[in-house]
Amino acid sequence: MSTLSPVESAKKAAAARAVSEHLQPSHRYVGIGSGSTVVYVVDAIAAKGPLFWGEMTFFPTGSQSKGLIRAAGLRLCNLDDRPLESGKPVTLDVAFDGADEVDAELNCVKGGGACLLQEKLVAIAAKKFVVVADYRKLSKNLLTQWKAIPIEVLPMAAPDVLNQLVALGSTGPLVRPGVPGKAGEVVTDNGMWIIDAPFAPLKLLSEGAGAERAADGSWGVKALADEIVKIPGVVEVGIFFGLDGSEAAKVGKFGLAQKPVAAYFGMEDGSVKVTNAAGSERNLIVRKSDYCFILNISSPISRPKMRTSTSKVAALVCFLLLSSAMASMAAWSTDMGDQLVLQSPTSHLLYHSSCNTSTDLVFPVNDPFILETEFPPKEHGSLAGVGWFDAVTTWACLWYQDSSNNLVYARYECNATSGAYALHNSEIISAALPDGIALHNRTALSAVLLGAEEGIRVYAHDEERRIHELSFHNPTGWLYGGSVADQPGNGLALASAASAEKEVTVIVPGEKGIQVLQKSIEDSVWDRSTTSISGEMASFPSNNLHSLALTTDEEGSSSLFYIGTDARLHHLLSPPNSPETWVPQPTQPRDLWPKAQTPSVPLTITSRRGARVFTLYYQASPTEIASATFNGETWSTTLLPLLPPPEISPFLTPDPTTPRTEPPQPRDVKAPLSKPALIALCTILPVVVVLALCAACLFTHRRRQAAARHGPRRAPSRTRPRSTDLAFRHVRPYSEFGELSWEDGVSEDTTTASPWRRKRGWTC
Repeated sequence: MSTLSPVESAKKAAAARAVSEHLQPSHRYVGIGSGSTVVYVVDAIAAKGPLFWGEMTFFPTGSQSKGLIRAAGLRLCNLDDRPLESGKPVTLDVAFDGADEVDAELNCVKGGGACLLQEKLVAIAAKKFVVVADYRKLSKNLLTQWKAIPIEVLPMAAPDVLNQLVALGSTGPLVRPGVPGKAGEVVTDNGMWIIDAPFAPLKLLSEGAGAERAADGSWGVKALADEIVKIPGVVEVGIFFGLDGSEAAKVGKFGLAQKPVAAYFGMEDGSVKVTNAAGSERNLIVRKSDYCFILNISSPISRPKMRTSTSKVAALVCFLLLSSAMASMAAWSTDMGDQLVLQSPTSHLLYHSSCNTSTDLVFPVNDPFILETEFPPKEHGSLAGVGWFDAVTTWACLWYQDSSNNLVYARYECNATSGAYALHNSEIISAALPDGIALHNRTALSAVLLGAEEGIRVYAHDEERRIHELSFHNPTGWLYGGSVADQPGNGLALASAASAEKEVTVIVPGEKGIQVLQKSIEDSVWDRSTTSISGEMASFPSNNLHSLALTTDEEGSSSLFYIGTDARLHHLLSPPNSPETWVPQPTQPRDLWPKAQTPSVPLTITSRRGARVFTLYYQASPTEIASATFNGETWSTTLLPLLPPPEISPFLTPDPTTPRTEPPQPRDVKAPLSKPALIALCTILPVVVVLALCAACLFTHRRRQAAARHGPRRAPSRTRPRSTDLAFRHVRPYSEFGELSWEDGVSEDTTTASPWRRKRGWTC
């Protein structure tokens, strides 16, 4: 049984959730705030183990957090000792801190622990600032429950500051006294005093708060904070307001973001309420029963009359797959095999399979691969992704909508050792759309990667359900590619694919079937085909179609898949050079094409360009994902089973009754050698050194004798790189997105010769 009080349990739950959602393995610089809740933040970080946080450096906001970081064995650094990049101090990846009160617009009051100045410095030094608190700190307006604003002031200016605060409407501001039994005032780590200034509750922007004091004497958050900080002698005010990290990044005002991007509140009932920067809230129940994991199996799943592929699922996927919610997904294929991204329907995090395996689809469980996102994805939004292997590194590009309906692009680089993707860069690309065009809040997304020279095409719906194209080229970046179809489609589904001749096909639902639009990359006008269906399109939900999957083979024929109103998978085939003709194909038996959980589940496909080999992924039941593969001749299916979670989820803090290992010791702590060991070391070490020197002299002497007998040796020429020089020897020298060729002949400068020559460099 836990001995924690309800309040402490709430803090612990909020801290565990915030750390799991915002601290990524790729992060290097992390801010740690002050207060009672931060204790649980540090515990949650330390519990992830040295393999997770071993390369991270942690920056405190005061003496308390400095002690917590040291006690947990984490690497400590002061904010003013940050390393420099391009002559500027590095930006922290994320900062975690508590708060005394948080309002509905994520403005905060901080400074109850007298660390407000350093807390604000760490917050504005971070890309994103995350608040962790319990249910008592959540209010509609600031100063509802926490009645006074903490203000850090110069001691000699305190009397004048008090008078000025009274003039602003504060009722009885006081210099904060020291603890009972200690004479004098509270002195901060900076040698300053703290004044607590009571005010009436502060108005929100949504309540009409202006830039100045209202006629009735009331203040808005920003107006009061601006006035207080102008008072001579005030060092800093304990109101955190203005821009959050995401907003500051969009407008280029780095280092000015005081407001958190999200606030996590542990509730009395065991849930965690999350309020993000857009003001939306969601309740996340932190219970073990919410978590499901894919079973680690070493052979295909066996069922009566079921044919399975030889592929296997290795390890586990931490994927919250509940019967009441569908998970968004995206998939792509590279020379390193298929890779899958899944969005949890509860936490909305993006999980991905390992990026360093060439055969198996691997989802680790002990340390799940979670994609870092600079702009958090919206709930149940569409995903699109592409990837490629450049003979050295696997890369991936992902597109999704954020909570503000912006279209976000993120590029990731694979860590070949760990198999995790690290965020390389991210930006909002919907800004390239012309004025007057806004994305639909539930747009479908589809992406096509054409090659090193031709770049990328991304397709999405506007508010009127028309399809628009965004294109990427080096070095111009993202540009608007125009409208694909003048008439709006039926439903919010679309699919796209490219042929070997670099002709792009986009398909959307029509009134009685499908609309096919095609364009060569050299053309500027889309050809709209009037489709002819040779037979009945079974269970085709033209007005309520959620997902389409399209692929094109080397002969020019196209295959279109959809999930019908009967929750079954259906297939249409278009012969080569006949985009207007589509022939319904026989439905495969249920052991090859399992029934989908519902007709609205996402459907995604992976294929190798020019080859008639592809795999379909969709949710088959509350506990299974179907992976149906066509090898050019026959179908085979693997069901990825989901089992109840282990006793302790990796995202939950272990129960206090569970035996725990000792926390890691600080890096510089070494156990002293015993006295007998020291004597043995001092006796043996000189002997070893002398023997090594004798051996080295003998070896050198014999080499000189051999050189004198045989003459100088000539280095052998090298006309082709050895296979051991390649980063991945089992991968052929070709990528979907630009060819790689062997370097012919012998380089005269063997020190700089590269075994690979890129015909054209390409990045997205």
